[in-house]
Amino acid sequence: MSFAIKYRSPLANIYRGEEANNELASRILSLADLPDGWHYGVGRGATRSAVMNALAVSAKLRRHGATDIEVFPEIEGGILMAGYCGDECIEVLCCVNGNFDVVYEVSDEVVSEYLGLNWDEFDMYYSV
Repeated sequence: MSFAIKYRSPLANIYRGEEANNELASRILSLADLPDGWHYGVGRGATRSAVMNALAVSAKLRRHGATDIEVFPEIEGGILMAGYCGDECIEVLCCVNGNFDVVYEVSDEVVSEYLGLNWDEFDMYYSV
């Protein structure tokens, strides 16, 4: 499979391949250490639930074939992840309340969007 990066944010770190697993985990963990006000005076570090969920999501994205993964801090303490496979992209917001917002795109067109999934719903959706 080929993977393509469609968008690169200055806040994003992009990781490719298995050798990047530890670096990706370190990046996710580091988001908890962001200082208050990190984004032009607003923003807080990632919450514990967002960090733990992002680590689980990164493993799930890899198992489903993503070798390019972007990680973004979210102002309210969540973590946004994007995994790429060819012209497909899945974005997963690990929310501060422990839920997940998921958007699946093909060729930059939204195919499906699920908001407020709990872990069991998220896991079931991505167990296929």
